Amino acid sequence: MLHSRISRRVVRRSVAVGIAAIAVLAPPAAAAPGQTDGGATPTSTAPPARVRSEKGRIAWVTPSGDVMVARHDGSGATQVGSGAVANAAGLAPLAWRQPGGDAITFVRNDRSLVVAPVDGTPAFVVATDAVVPADSDESIISWQLTGSLLTYLAEPTPGRVESRVVDFTRESEGLAAVSRTIGNPDERDVLAQSFLPLDPVIYQRTRSKETGRELTVAVVSPFDGSIAGLPIGLDDVTFSPDGRYAFAVSGGTGRMEQLVRIDMIRPSPKPLDERSRVCRPAVSPDARWIVYAAGSRCEQVWVSRINGADRRRLTRGIDGVSFATGLFTWTEDGATVTHAACGPGNAPGRCSGEVVDIAVADGTVTRGPEAGSVLREQRSLLRPVTVQVEINGGTKYSGRYEVGSDSVSDLVQEGGAEVVELTLADENEPNRTVQLALARTSGSIWLGGTLRVADGDQRIGFSVIGRVQVGGYGYAKFRGVWLSAAGTPLRSGQVTVTVRR
Repeated sequence: MLHSRISRRVVRRSVAVGIAAIAVLAPPAAAAPGQTDGGATPTSTAPPARVRSEKGRIAWVTPSGDVMVARHDGSGATQVGSGAVANAAGLAPLAWRQPGGDAITFVRNDRSLVVAPVDGTPAFVVATDAVVPADSDESIISWQLTGSLLTYLAEPTPGRVESRVVDFTRESEGLAAVSRTIGNPDERDVLAQSFLPLDPVIYQRTRSKETGRELTVAVVSPFDGSIAGLPIGLDDVTFSPDGRYAFAVSGGTGRMEQLVRIDMIRPSPKPLDERSRVCRPAVSPDARWIVYAAGSRCEQVWVSRINGADRRRLTRGIDGVSFATGLFTWTEDGATVTHAACGPGNAPGRCSGEVVDIAVADGTVTRGPEAGSVLREQRSLLRPVTVQVEINGGTKYSGRYEVGSDSVSDLVQEGGAEVVELTLADENEPNRTVQLALARTSGSIWLGGTLRVADGDQRIGFSVIGRVQVGGYGYAKFRGVWLSAAGTPLRSGQVTVTVRR
């Protein structure tokens, strides 16, 4: 029998061991061949480790197109690039490289997609066909959580704009990165796109090439390029950094717009606020607060908890600035929100002038450097992994575990089956453990194996069979039945093991 051990690794609190491992056993999706790019070969983007500052750094683009990086308050500014291309509103797309926030990515006026390290080392080019369409949003460049995937808009031939992903996942094997087309460039224009905070999935805002109308929200696989439109129409979509919620603007009742929250596991819009107009929500780095604009021109700035509680207005208006265009971004300590100066004080529809900083505590406004685009350092929020075990029937048990550093995960191939073996130890009580071994034969939707629980004086062990529901890197659930031949008659019941970040 073939018994090939693929991987074994100690699990740290920042790694979703159970979620990633169980996800391997979910029924596979159909794959399509990727399309390679004939342009420049991307160089390595493996980021060095870096200690995070308390407030993070800030990047912006000057009116002349220089790309600047500084401390959170704008001091110590350093130029890391030049020739940044902006959209019709004067906003040049920027993206912090993940996971270290050690470089800024932008599109240069020679069509280069440039990665510029903030430590002063030379910038490098990962693509030579990058574009910023005049009617696109500033959110068209995005890094996946691990820094192994980068998405951007390309124009490989005159007049044809398409979304592409640069894939660095094979670099560890000594293979060059590749670029491939994703989505549906024959029927859709991409207006905005970004990776979800935790999952290797891309959100896109698109428009029909045939009718010119915006389409409903779409999600795209960065691997096979497949695209799926969701049956819901939303504007200004954003995500909490822990990947648990999406926030967006809904048409509401028709005369009023709503700020809504959508649970990523059980999608159903929950209204948080309703006003004549709502714009540009953005969630704080700790995923507890959300800032957004409201008013006839979205000139007011509001903040509330992510459930809509403790709502208060930070500003009634700031020198004619409108927050309908551009993005809010937060300092890493959640004390300040920042936005480009957009509105009537500039050329029509343009963003320029001194950047706006707003203190979340009391709404105090200060002005920063002169710029169009501005983007504070951004990171995903990796929460601890928890496991909930529920057993019903002849034996009853309910227990919650916070996955600790003594947990391990094995992925094993045995013949034609894939087997995941998990040993999950509680961070606070290492003697409390859950052992789960699940196997799936090729093409089957059912998994079988064993479950063992050690919790104080309780020792439980069963055979189990069931199915897996996966919600990305943030959620996975095994649900099925347990069987025990110990004693007479045969005993059985229901079992659910939920792994959640």
